[in-house]
Amino acid sequence: MASAVLLIVVCVAVVNAGYVWVEEEDDAPPGYKRFQQEFPKNPDPVKFKPFVFKPFKPITFKPFEPITFKPIDINYKPGEGETYVAQSHSTHSESSNVNGVEKNSGGSTAMLNINGDTEKEAVEFRDDPKNAKEEEDDE
Repeated sequence: MASAVLLIVVCVAVVNAGYVWVEEEDDAPPGYKRFQQEFPKNPDPVKFKPFVFKPFKPITFKPFEPITFKPIDINYKPGEGETYVAQSHSTHSESSNVNGVEKNSGGSTAMLNINGDTEKEAVEFRDDPKNAKEEEDDE
């Protein structure tokens, strides 16, 4: 009884799945039938309303106060019970190429103040074509 119910359920499932037996001649071995699934026809295309972008308000930020630093007082001497350390490094460089004549220059400055003991060092360089010609002549 259970096998008969199972067989009926399988047959109903196969029919509901859309499988049909094809009786046509094909490359199947003699005596065997192939099955084929029937798919529904292509539905009509779905039409959408055109999408219109609405203008939006851009995000704006409130301006903020600029950050300013007090210059280092290289001559500052701390008072009694006070310690003071200040350090500053600054570099610059520049280059130009005017009518094929290249010029380069730059430099660096370092300042240090530790409890009133100060040091300052500066280094500069120039790569001037006139100087380069003189250096070549010296060699």
